Amino acid sequence: MSATSQSSGKSRGCMNLRPFQKGQSGNPGGRKKDSGVKALAREYTVEVIETLGRILRDAKATPSAQVQAATALLDRGWGKPLAQVEVGSAGEFERLTDAELDDFIEASMAKLKADKATLQ
Repeated sequence: MSATSQSSGKSRGCMNLRPFQKGQSGNPGGRKKDSGVKALAREYTVEVIETLGRILRDAKATPSAQVQAATALLDRGWGKPLAQVEVGSAGEFERLTDAELDDFIEASMAKLKADKATLQ
C-alpha cells in the first residue's frame, strides 16, 4: 500500500471513484433488453413438466428427487405457499376464551385510537 492510501484510509480500488453529478444516471444505457432466454426456456415447459411427473412416479427415484419434483410441480401449478406470521407468542390466542379475546380486541382498538389521537 502506498503512503497516500494509508494516510487517507482509502484503498487503491476506491481512489478513482467519483460520485455522480446531480441529474446524471449511474446507468445511462438502462437495463439490458431481454435476450430471449426466457422465451427459449419457456419452449421446454411441457417437456419439463412431463419430466417432473415421471420423476415423481418413478419407483427407482430417490425420495429426495420425488419430493423435489412434487414441490416443483405444486409450486408451478398452484404457486408457492404464502408465509404466515404468528403475532404474539405461539398459541397465545388459542388459550384465550371468547370473552378474553373480545376484551383483548377492545383494549387493542382503544390503544390504537389513543395512539392515533396523539399523532394528530
